[in-house]
Amino acid sequence: MNLKQEQVFFEGQKEKLLQQHEGQFVLIKNQKIHGFFTTEQEAYEKGIELFGAQEMFIKQILKKEPKHFIPAFSTTPHAHL
Repeated sequence: MNLKQEQVFFEGQKEKLLQQHEGQFVLIKNQKIHGFFTTEQEAYEKGIELFGAQEMFIKQILKKEPKHFIPAFSTTPHAHL
């Protein structure tokens, strides 16, 4: 199972999750929900307890996703004119 599949599973469950767990963090592995948590750290710690150092999907359940600013970065030297 990869994280893309877990994302698709989350999106399919999102409306239902919003009704009871809005603002909480969900822990998903193998397209199964393994709990809801107040913080991302709590979800991560539970994931480590259950699965060790394996991939797991942790996502905050929000109606609208926050917009993140990611600055452009390039290691290519600029040509001097």
